[in-house]
Amino acid sequence: MKEHFTYFAKLSLKILITFIKINLLGFISTISVIIIEFSILSTQGDGATTNSFSFIPDFVYNFWHRPIGTSLWLLTCFTSTVTFFILGNNYIISKVAHQILTDKSESLVYPFLDKVFLRFKNNSHHVFKNIGDYSVDKIRVIQSVQEDQNENKWLRRIIAFAMKRVKLDDVDFKNKNQDFYDIFKTKTIQNLKEITEPSKMPIWITLAIQWLILILIWKTNY
Repeated sequence: MKEHFTYFAKLSLKILITFIKINLLGFISTISVIIIEFSILSTQGDGATTNSFSFIPDFVYNFWHRPIGTSLWLLTCFTSTVTFFILGNNYIISKVAHQILTDKSESLVYPFLDKVFLRFKNNSHHVFKNIGDYSVDKIRVIQSVQEDQNENKWLRRIIAFAMKRVKLDDVDFKNKNQDFYDIFKTKTIQNLKEITEPSKMPIWITLAIQWLILILIWKTNY
């Protein structure tokens, strides 16, 4: 137990540092691009800037004379922070999932799955006749995982993530000899094994798009 606590404490610290790095990088890039772009938009063709120190008159002037550039500037303002947050969050979840599966599959992940499905198998006495029955019990199992306070929150999130991706479209519910929970467990494990080392490429692409927009505003007069 102490070993697992130490492991997750170190993992959580690593996750926090990585998350801060990603969002800090995105924040610095976004603020820099927004300021430079607005400065470019506010500069007249002869190099003089508008005579107003107020943001709103400058913005109206820019939008009137350079609607495309100003629209791109607005796009950068309102989407960049959210995009970096979403990409950072997705990267962290995938990173944690891959790390835990690499380090603790046999000692933590699979035993937790066994415990969850065994509990439901012992308490279930009805037959799954259609996809509707499956969907209801799938939700119950996922909720059970998410609410199990005896396990680490990252472990619960990973298992719930894999379970949500499980589909049983290929299951013949007319076959009464099959066990729903065994199938669900098998497919959950398959989904877990498909989780690979995440890539930071989407984050770098987003950064590149920001600066490409800046160059476009700089080099054009639209």
